[in-house]
Amino acid sequence: MDTTEKINNLKEVIKQNPGNYLVKKELAFLYLDEGSLNLALDIFENLSEIFPNDGELFFNIGIIYEKLKKPQEALSVYKKAVQLVPDDADFNYNLAFLYDQMGEIEKAIALYKKVLNIDKEDANTHFNLGCLLSKINNSQDAIKHLERAVELNSQDAYAYFYLAYEYKKNGQKKKAVEYYKKVIAINPEYSWAYYNLACIYLEAKNYALALQFIEQTLSINPNDLDAYKTLATILVTTRKTNVAIEQISQAVNDNPDLADLHYILAKLHAKINQKEEAISCYKKALLNVQNLKTPVEKIKQELNKLTINV
Repeated sequence: MDTTEKINNLKEVIKQNPGNYLVKKELAFLYLDEGSLNLALDIFENLSEIFPNDGELFFNIGIIYEKLKKPQEALSVYKKAVQLVPDDADFNYNLAFLYDQMGEIEKAIALYKKVLNIDKEDANTHFNLGCLLSKINNSQDAIKHLERAVELNSQDAYAYFYLAYEYKKNGQKKKAVEYYKKVIAINPEYSWAYYNLACIYLEAKNYALALQFIEQTLSINPNDLDAYKTLATILVTTRKTNVAIEQISQAVNDNPDLADLHYILAKLHAKINQKEEAISCYKKALLNVQNLKTPVEKIKQELNKLTINV
């Protein structure tokens, strides 16, 4: 029996017995599952008026409001659900996650901790809490929760990524490299892991590995401007500025709408005193200001300085 047929059967049962609230609830869940959010919402809200102490009803109303992108309404009913059933891990988690999305970090942290008091084995909560603790620079506790997240879910590439970031931040580069490589083993398309490895190797002056990982970054994400900047830095540092110009020029041809590539190329030409080429690239960057990430005034100042000295 497909979903449409199930819905029609339930509607017929309700028509025969309007007081069959269990069937109404089942119908609301079917509507929710198939994406008929407003129909589901109408039923859940009606049932919540009849059963005002049923936390699950308010919880599902909150889920629907989130899906409808109405965070304030979701917040109100999640609070109601938690008030009715204070020790439900899912109710507290959704409220914590919503606070998290709204930038209410302290409230989110407190609720994530409450969830872990209820269920110490919740990998998602350990991960989210670890990320928030990282944001407030509580690195020690962030690492503790992120490590627990990967213990509970060894395939969580995001947890390994943020762990690597924390270890790098704390100067533990060897550990950071280990965990970024775990990210790549789990998800070979995670370009930021390659990029961050390139940066670590660049700092360590291991230019061969830095170049290897930055090229892998760009093979996955050819629109990564930071990666192009790092590529140029590696090549200039290894006295291969002409190679950098050649590769960034090719990138410009492949990605003509990335205005910042023209800026990177201008800087490279200026570095080896190719002023006319540099001026041309600066001007090309300014032709596409709506796509620029580099401040326009910065480019104009550099261009003016170069033009005066021509």
